This record gives sequence, structure tokens and C-alpha cells, in this order.
Amino acid sequence: MLPNTETIKVFSGVFLVAFAYLFVQNDDYHKKFDKQVSIEYNCNSVLRNKLDVPQFVIDECNDGRRIVIVKAYQE
Repeated sequence: MLPNTETIKVFSGVFLVAFAYLFVQNDDYHKKFDKQVSIEYNCNSVLRNKLDVPQFVIDECNDGRRIVIVKAYQE
């Protein structure tokens, strides 16, 4: 007994939507298509003013670096 064509269309649609969702959620997709921006932190300002920055930036500034550049993706 073969499945009817309507069932095949429904499952094909569900498969295509799931595939598209997984593709867009993939990090490689974002690295390829999203705009990448650089954020430059001056360590003197970060350590002196106790700015709200990620902990790894503070750690790198404490290691003696003068500037920390972080690459982020703009949505």
C-alpha cells in the first residue's frame, strides 16, 4: 500500500521547514552571512572606570594588554 500524495506533500513540507530552521541556527551560517563588527576595549578605561564588560576582557586586561579587540556579530 503506497502513501497518498497528500501525506507525502505534508511530510516534505515539514522536512523542508525543519531543514531550513537547522540551517539558519547553524553557527557557520551566521559566520558567513551576518555582519561582523569589532569592539575595541581600552584596558586603561576598563580597569580604571570598572566598566560593564565581559569577564574575559577584564582578565586579558589584567594580563598586561593595553587593548582588547572582540569580534561580534551584528543582528
